[in-house]
Amino acid sequence: MYCHLATIIFLSSFSLSAAASTYASEHCPTLKADFTRRQLAEWSSSTPFTIANGGDGYDKAKHVPVLTLSEDGGSFTIVVGNGNEENGVWHPQVASDDPDVVHFVSHIYDGNVIFMRTLNPQAGEPATVTGMVPEGVTALTPFEFCNKHGLWMGDTVSTGGVEQTDRIITCSESDALQWVEGAWTSLKADFERQQRNTFGSDAPYTETDSEKHTPFITVNGNGTASILVGSVDGGIHPMVGSADGVEEPHWITEVFIVDDQDNFITLKALDPTGVDEAAIVFPLPENALSVTAYIWCNIHGLYVGPTVNITSTDSIQETAGSDKAEEKANSASGILATSSLSAVAALVALTM
Repeated sequence: MYCHLATIIFLSSFSLSAAASTYASEHCPTLKADFTRRQLAEWSSSTPFTIANGGDGYDKAKHVPVLTLSEDGGSFTIVVGNGNEENGVWHPQVASDDPDVVHFVSHIYDGNVIFMRTLNPQAGEPATVTGMVPEGVTALTPFEFCNKHGLWMGDTVSTGGVEQTDRIITCSESDALQWVEGAWTSLKADFERQQRNTFGSDAPYTETDSEKHTPFITVNGNGTASILVGSVDGGIHPMVGSADGVEEPHWITEVFIVDDQDNFITLKALDPTGVDEAAIVFPLPENALSVTAYIWCNIHGLYVGPTVNITSTDSIQETAGSDKAEEKANSASGILATSSLSAVAALVALTM
């Protein structure tokens, strides 16, 4: 697999006790647990890579996240690579709609995930995030996830803080884990790359493959539409997070919708905290002739739902496909619940 998309950065802190600390949301630890799962499944490594696993010569540090504290110790900056050094190299941030080209750091975070962000490859190099050092954190360890080369860990940095236990880890604001619009095309391309390389399919799966994974659209008649992944008859897809960042999660990570010209209408990252179904509500664009929903399941890949043709923003003209698809979409509308949403560009995790 190749790495053009650096999407996540996170930090680890040695001050927090796993038994004494809890997360306000499962989103960050769930993402961390899934990066660990993918590291083993796709790169055959039970631990993050370090500079020792880097390439030869100037490329050796290209994937390594480097954390620097501010002069007063109250904030930090993380960059991926060492392009600021003589003959150093920054990790590339290559935005593209081509699955063979897209390569970026998707997330940055710290070990116990007190901080996490999603990154936009259109922002260019270096992949960079900044954050505040929380009280009670004595050390921070940065991590980053590259879409093509997996999970990488940098050196631990002491903060000089005083250890604090029995705290709530807030990790990141919800919108910090949402993908900015400029990243949507690259994210879709990376889903297509994974669909081909991991699942051996050149196209998204459909209702025929698994009804439980299929996103069904219901037009609400008020200028919005709702999406539910799965159906009453075929089963609702679970939203199983990882409260401790260790237990393996199984959830719908993202939902996105396109119009009849294949233009994005929206893309949402879903938070599994406290929900038992993957569902969103989105506004219908005035000039769209149809809408089609896609989802990514962290375990089972990319799925596309039935296309819904529309004549206005509040009515369905017909549902492309079978009458069965329309019936499922209508039944789904009665049990939709808006999921907590978030997308990650950089994540900082706390290390015990």
